[in-house]
Amino acid sequence: MRNVVSESAMPVVRSTAVKLACRSLPKPKHVLLTGIAVVLGVVASKRVWEILRTYRTRRKCRQYGEEAAAACLEMRDALEEEEWTDDDEALVALDVCELLEKLRSGEIKSARAVRAYLRKALACSARRNINCVTQPIPGALDNAASCDSLLESGQDPGLLQGLPVSIKENMAVVGTRAHYGVSSQCGTIHREDSVVVKVLKSHGAVPFVKTNVPQTMYSFECSNPVYGATLNPHDPCRGPGGSSGGDAALLAMGGSLLGLGTDIAGSTRIPPAFCGVVGFKPTMGRISGTGSGTPIAGMTGVGKTVGPQAQSVAGCRLLMQALCSELMWKLDPTISPVPFRVDRCTQQRTLRVGYYDYDGFFPVTPAYKRAVSEARDALAARGHELIAFSPPNVKHAMQLYYSIVGGDGGRTLRNILRYDEKDVAMKHLIRLASLPRLVSGVVRPVAGVLWPRSGYTLCMSRRRHVDQLWTLLAERRAYIAEFIAAWQQLGLDGVICPPHVMGAPPLGTCGEMTCSFSYTMLFNLLDFPAGVVPVTKVTTVDELALRNHPQDNYWDKLIHDLSIGSSGLPVAVQCATLPWQDETCLYLMQELETSIKTGTAAAAATA
Repeated sequence: MRNVVSESAMPVVRSTAVKLACRSLPKPKHVLLTGIAVVLGVVASKRVWEILRTYRTRRKCRQYGEEAAAACLEMRDALEEEEWTDDDEALVALDVCELLEKLRSGEIKSARAVRAYLRKALACSARRNINCVTQPIPGALDNAASCDSLLESGQDPGLLQGLPVSIKENMAVVGTRAHYGVSSQCGTIHREDSVVVKVLKSHGAVPFVKTNVPQTMYSFECSNPVYGATLNPHDPCRGPGGSSGGDAALLAMGGSLLGLGTDIAGSTRIPPAFCGVVGFKPTMGRISGTGSGTPIAGMTGVGKTVGPQAQSVAGCRLLMQALCSELMWKLDPTISPVPFRVDRCTQQRTLRVGYYDYDGFFPVTPAYKRAVSEARDALAARGHELIAFSPPNVKHAMQLYYSIVGGDGGRTLRNILRYDEKDVAMKHLIRLASLPRLVSGVVRPVAGVLWPRSGYTLCMSRRRHVDQLWTLLAERRAYIAEFIAAWQQLGLDGVICPPHVMGAPPLGTCGEMTCSFSYTMLFNLLDFPAGVVPVTKVTTVDELALRNHPQDNYWDKLIHDLSIGSSGLPVAVQCATLPWQDETCLYLMQELETSIKTGTAAAAATA
């Protein structure tokens, strides 16, 4: 017989059940403590995961760096088993035109030339820990032997006829890595050449080493956690510039005749200027960038260009002539099929050249003022017409540049380097880009008053909406039109100016000098072809003249202090022309180089 609870007893039963249930529930303070424990557990687990991820990432970077160093050492030891002869020394002393002539005649074999330069490049990199070479390129000696076989069989190996060419680390070359100091790219071994490397090989060039770059390549400090820092061969306490600094240092030491780099803010002009060699940035769309890595591939508001670096203007012209070919247009149909007009580089003619030694944004040191003055006089002595030129509103141009390049507020760079060990220059950039929008909005105008020019670099910390970015790009087009109007009003063929405000800065300081690169960034914003030519060196008189250099604010005082002790460093002058007038720019550079050499030779003869 079932137990039946009477209706009168039901409330008592329900009350008892509720009491028992309430007793079984945790007390409010227990709930709070449990919640706190869960949150702390999640936070701790996430932090532990990030620590482990960071440790693995940095260990991977060190591992690849050690492997690359071992490969360089192994190759160097193998090459040093053979005796270095006077003939080898004479070979690496030839300029690019002389070596090319001897290669074409068969007097010098390509295999011998590549072997000699490979040995010298690795020795230069090891000397005084300059550290400019990241890895030898597999198969370089075999490719050189193939060029010799073609020549012996009566075939034409190509315009470059077995010349060794050094390649910037971010460019894809079969069998090599290209990770620009970023861990996420470290494991990738390229199975296909970049377009420019394919074109160079088709002309008989032999890529033989890859050269060092800064972390992410968004820095003028040539250092990264994988390969370490590259030093300036003129003063190992100073840097070679970036981001093509490894290549410029190697060229300056004679470890290469020709090199290939990329440029988005001055990367094929700043390092050559700091190291005393020649560099050139073509018009955007003239040379293919396919296969040349970049951490921010979608940032096309200011485009990245591939450009040559060399020991002479003739070397840059030779590489441009080889690259502007039908094969490149076939491999990359997005490139404008504009043939290289050799006659525009060689045909003697009088140019109308503007000049300036102050862009209205950042004053230069006495050495660079003197360099522009000497370049002006040297070009005038060759019959060219020189006219003073004032670039319009460079302050606005710099605001546009930093706002467009930093349009994401630095989010992409922060995500890429989240677990990576950050190079010293990148720490400055990441710190700048990590400012909250509210803080940046308050700090920017205040900084602009207290520390002039700081407000422009702080534009990188502000993330923009699509409509704001479109407005910036429209303002960029308007500024280009304004600049061209000022140019055409004077009827100019080209312009000469400083490439930077000072010579090579001490190691680890480029991150503090973010806004001092306006002289090269301007021509990236404008998309004008531009190049640099070494003109002179810093003298003790220039250092004494630093007493008159402005020190009214933080930036000017910083440049003054960093310039102390710079005697003997190279000083270059920058040349620029209108878009698609690359050949005229190279001609202007050639005229400047010739006039400087002629003047130096005449001075030596007089002395």
